[in-house]
Amino acid sequence: METRTPWVLNFDADLELEFGENYQRPQVIAARFEDLRARAAGLSRDGAPGVGYAFCPTPTAIAELSRLGVKVAAAPSFDILRRVNHRAFCHSLPDRLPHAAYASDVGALTATMQRAPSQQAWMVRRPFGFAGRGRKRFRGTLPENVLRWLHASFSVGEGVELVPWVERTLDFGQHGYLARDGKLTLGELTIQECDEQGAWLRTRRAAPDEVAIDERDRIRAMAERVASSLLAEGYFGPFGIDGFRFRDTDGVLRLHSCCDVNARYSMGWATGMGDNRPDLT
Repeated sequence: METRTPWVLNFDADLELEFGENYQRPQVIAARFEDLRARAAGLSRDGAPGVGYAFCPTPTAIAELSRLGVKVAAAPSFDILRRVNHRAFCHSLPDRLPHAAYASDVGALTATMQRAPSQQAWMVRRPFGFAGRGRKRFRGTLPENVLRWLHASFSVGEGVELVPWVERTLDFGQHGYLARDGKLTLGELTIQECDEQGAWLRTRRAAPDEVAIDERDRIRAMAERVASSLLAEGYFGPFGIDGFRFRDTDGVLRLHSCCDVNARYSMGWATGMGDNRPDLT
């Protein structure tokens, strides 16, 4: 539906969270926005009169809404946004994959790797990233190009997350809205289609028989746990968690209930929430 409410769809918000006031949108990213806006059309609905909304309320998005002469919807501070979207925040939650670690130097990272099978496949992820950016994959020992990438990452002083690369059989997303007073509204469970690098392609609602009841219960419990942690950090607003079902080294299917926390809107948020939009009241 066409909206009369101003929306700033800053899909590159994670880059602004990473670089702060030094961030300038690359043209190659800006060129993708038109397609992304069309694919996220269900998100931009009418809200309160005279109020504007942002995909993520970064300083750049707030300034753009202010130039439009509208009142910006209440939002957490930039410091809070940065803290809860940082990979270290998600990593602090329970239900991590075996041998996953958050490392601040190469020594700590390799020490973790040495405790895993020698030919384990790995992924290292910088604190902020989206659409497959800010990550490297490798198997076994560290290749020279990944080592150089890690040194550049560690020089910033915020560490990287190391996770085992596993065979994913189903990706899901659970979306919600956390009010300032702590009231939590959760949407329907969604299934996400991603490319080989883990970048989002499309989202749909999960069919009743697609995810077992015990899995749904675990995912919902994790979303509630994440909401409590977000509230403790001072965050309120839209959020979502990503997770997946995977096959372990023994061929057994297991559930990883949260591999990412998006403390903002996300591409599949409107699909999960449907007409349940407490963000617009």
